[in-house]
Amino acid sequence: MSKFCTSCGAKSDEDVARFCDACGASFSTTIKPPVNPSAPTLNTTIATAKIVKIAGIAVLVLMILIGVIWFFTKLASPPDAGALSAILNEDKVFADDKTCLTGLQYDKKTISVLGYDSVSKQWMDALVSAGLYGAPEKTGSAGWFSSAKYEYTQTPLGLKAVRNGQLCFANGIVVDSVNYAEPRVVNNTHLLKGHYSYHYSGLEKWASLPALVKLAPNILAKTQFEEDVFLSANQHAWRIARGSDKKTARELAKLDEAKTELATPVTNTGGLFAWFGNLFTGVNANPLIGKWIGVDSGVAIEFTATDMIEGRHIVPVTYQMQDKAVVVSGAAHEDLTFDIVDADHILMDARFLKITLTRVN
Repeated sequence: MSKFCTSCGAKSDEDVARFCDACGASFSTTIKPPVNPSAPTLNTTIATAKIVKIAGIAVLVLMILIGVIWFFTKLASPPDAGALSAILNEDKVFADDKTCLTGLQYDKKTISVLGYDSVSKQWMDALVSAGLYGAPEKTGSAGWFSSAKYEYTQTPLGLKAVRNGQLCFANGIVVDSVNYAEPRVVNNTHLLKGHYSYHYSGLEKWASLPALVKLAPNILAKTQFEEDVFLSANQHAWRIARGSDKKTARELAKLDEAKTELATPVTNTGGLFAWFGNLFTGVNANPLIGKWIGVDSGVAIEFTATDMIEGRHIVPVTYQMQDKAVVVSGAAHEDLTFDIVDADHILMDARFLKITLTRVN
């Protein structure tokens, strides 16, 4: 097969000739296109795409996992007034304690009161005026060791007011404002002390009866209330602190208050020893220590440095000194407040009335 020189155009009849006879230039051979070593093959492209896809899914799963962990471990901010209202009202025990009366068997159709129990009779007569009970039926006979008994029968209005065995005068409470101390963490549990003001919601009309208001001024005569509340959270939701959480939160709050008082210059006229007496609730500093008996009710109570004793019941308690009052706290009991009248007389706040007690020497 003839070839032509690409340089001079001369013809060569030799098929195997490699050089032109006329000019000496080499004959060109078929040149294969160079292979790009970096160009990916089809298999390489598919494998790379799979790796990228798997890596993307792994990153997405990791982001979702981090988001879930963050959601379930992130502690919500301290509740505002509206959120705190919901928390307090959802706790039925707490809400009923603020809006219901105890002390008598309100879950019974009939309540019996002995004639010498003037405090209970006065209260039941007021409930008669409010329409919650009918006029009492007097029973019993006269004698040296017997007394008249008065039986009060519940009306439909009275039955409607009973909730969980208590006489309830409101549906719940509304928090108006709240302030919090710095949250603390103990054993992965967040503890928080707040001070809030509130008023009743859905107050019953009968609760405004003057006779009832006069007997329960601390509950029915006031329109605004203030108190402390302790909250706890071990996830991302706050709730009312109970049991050991409440005890720990209260102790931490006392330590914080003591630190604040230690950092405050002493200006009271009682001197240094009187100032230290306000910090520590020992026997000498606590006016409740001793034995007391009710003037009208006959109830007998004794206070020691660590316990409250009533009959055979001994309850470990702690004391919190306030202005002209002492708050007694038990781990499984609601707080009791005792107003200090003088060295020998105190008033126990029994929710719907004040019980006078005198010191037993």
